Amino acid sequence: MDKKKIATNLGLLLVSLVICVILLEVIVRILIVGQAGFVLCAYEEDHVAGYRLQAGFETSYVPGSREYEHLVKTNSRGERGDDFGISGAETVILGVGDSFAFGLGVDEEETYLRLLEKSLREKGKSVVAVNAAVNGYSTEQELDLMEEYLEKYDVDLVVIGFFSANDVYGNLENKFRYEIVEGCLQTKPVEGTRSESIVQGMRNFLSNNFKSYGFFAERLRAVPVLRELLMGLGLMQGKRAPPHLQSMQNPPDDFMETAWVATEAEFERAQAIAESHNVRVVFLDIPSNFQIEDGLREQALGTYGVPVEEYEFDFPEKKLREILRGKDNIIFIDTVQDFRQSTEKTYYNKDPHWTVAGHELAAQILEEEILERKLI
Repeated sequence: MDKKKIATNLGLLLVSLVICVILLEVIVRILIVGQAGFVLCAYEEDHVAGYRLQAGFETSYVPGSREYEHLVKTNSRGERGDDFGISGAETVILGVGDSFAFGLGVDEEETYLRLLEKSLREKGKSVVAVNAAVNGYSTEQELDLMEEYLEKYDVDLVVIGFFSANDVYGNLENKFRYEIVEGCLQTKPVEGTRSESIVQGMRNFLSNNFKSYGFFAERLRAVPVLRELLMGLGLMQGKRAPPHLQSMQNPPDDFMETAWVATEAEFERAQAIAESHNVRVVFLDIPSNFQIEDGLREQALGTYGVPVEEYEFDFPEKKLREILRGKDNIIFIDTVQDFRQSTEKTYYNKDPHWTVAGHELAAQILEEEILERKLI
């Protein structure tokens, strides 16, 4: 076979592969996953917290699962919702957190902070609840924002939504790991050896640009032979639980033990900030659906080939109570049992966030604790 024919065949093979990849991506995006993930490109750089929400942003948001659609709107301060005054309010509740506190999955008036505000007002209390949550924030970033607000405003109570599924290991991550490209968060290249950088860069490129990569990777993990092959190529993590399950590991491995130490340091910082500003801080426990819905945790762990018996659904709450013991200015509200006992559908089937019922339950629990403890 002459060189020209070989080159032609290789060219045809390459074109065929490209066409197959494109077709797979189209099928995954449209027929399986749904429309493109509609990544929320609403961010700007922040020299303290790494990034924050843009002020005056407005868009309709639909997740990849297409289980809901709602308006995302920020006011002139970059908080979710319309503009309102803070300084003149009799009682100010500052809410910080990640996408759960922000309220991905529900309209702004259906978030637990807004529902809490409404219920307290109906009881005759002059309250303003400020939703300063930012999607993807770690505890460190939330405390950065909390401190900024406490410097500017007279805040009576701070409510921090703590999602242990990613907030624990998130406290090990560099808050400046993203660059902002047209309002979107994109992971910066990691430092390391050349081979590590190439593999990580490949992962980032595939996950950022191809929905089919994540879709098929999840399913290939269930096939032991393929899982071992992809792990050997560096395209899949080793035999460990996915990040959103690792906080339930008991005893924690070295990585999670380090993450818990970092989390404890952030709670110490929260105590110091609370004392310096003479304000009470509530950490509202936000459990993951893997802690609440029986069978999900076992199924996910089995897919990754890790022992189910090493993971406890309520271990994060036990650990947090231990960490917070003796911190007078901080109150921890454990919600796991309330969510496990609820007969309502509090989580979406595919998207991991709360439904309206989830926010209603969180608001109810939060209000009962606030009134019982006379926090405002």
